[in-house]
Amino acid sequence: RQMPSGAKAEALRFRLDDAYRCDSWEETCSALQTGRFLVVFGIQVGNTWGRFDQYGVSGHDRGPGNHCIHADGMRKLPDGRWVLCSVNSWSDEWGPFKNGRVYQDKNHLFANGDMPDVCVIRRPARRDNEPFDPPAYKPKDSDYKLAF
Repeated sequence: RQMPSGAKAEALRFRLDDAYRCDSWEETCSALQTGRFLVVFGIQVGNTWGRFDQYGVSGHDRGPGNHCIHADGMRKLPDGRWVLCSVNSWSDEWGPFKNGRVYQDKNHLFANGDMPDVCVIRRPARRDNEPFDPPAYKPKDSDYKLAF
């Protein structure tokens, strides 16, 4: 009763088409690297989450996921690790790069004591009749610069 009129019709524009569960880091990375999927997962945010290593990877906290976040890209770090690039919900200025973004490595998803639900969802296809067409976010290298 409290939903505004037209809310259901508006929600239809954002319906999920495809989603798949990923059971390994390799599956997760493969799906993300196609450019057609976003990765959605639960992560434990605790006392070490805001402590970043020299490359901007957040701290590891053990336990079941208490936050749901998504990753929209990957990056290979100078130490050879592949990491997920995620946006947070705290602020646009939070994180090691002061741009609201942070990295997670394999241990965040598959080694914290509990197997999380890691899913990939297909990025929405742009429809010809879509009235709102936001620009795609393409991070620049300068978005992720740290003093090494």
